[in-house]
Amino acid sequence: MNNKQLKKHLLLILCFVPIFIHAQTDKNMIIRLKPIKENFGRINSTTKWTKIVHKDICDKSTEGGEINYYYLDDKLEKVIAAYYGEKGKSISEYYILNDTLSFVFEQEYEYNRPIYWNEEVAEENDDSEAFDLNKSHISETRNYFEKGKIIYQLPEDTCNIELKEKKLMGYFEEFLSLLNKENITQAK
Repeated sequence: MNNKQLKKHLLLILCFVPIFIHAQTDKNMIIRLKPIKENFGRINSTTKWTKIVHKDICDKSTEGGEINYYYLDDKLEKVIAAYYGEKGKSISEYYILNDTLSFVFEQEYEYNRPIYWNEEVAEENDDSEAFDLNKSHISETRNYFEKGKIIYQLPEDTCNIELKEKKLMGYFEEFLSLLNKENITQAK
């Protein structure tokens, strides 16, 4: 084999190494995500919860909010937090696997008009459109966690992953502390 052929073979090998590494990484990620996705499916197929604790939260957004804690056999499985505003709403679902946060599904609704913008208000303001929830723009984010760290995110936002991780873990801990405060108050 001459130098020219050797360089050609080496170049081909170097071109396929990143593809092989990426394929191995994808395969590893699929394996890591599998229990998280199975847990998500199991929890969302539950039709009868042992207990649901509801908490109103009025101080976090203009139109208030609520948190629901879902239990199976005294084990917290899921937390859903919803914040409402006049121009949109935010719904975040927190899923727990082996007593740790495993997945957060976020939905951000941006309304076409403020919630008070009915047909009468629209007409008074020479607007042809009133509030319609079905015309909202909805963005979704899926955050997969392992040992308190985001391991995968859709859509991917690698620039802000640590900030997002810190924010979501902070909210989750806050929700748990609100629940614990309520339980302590009820026990007295």
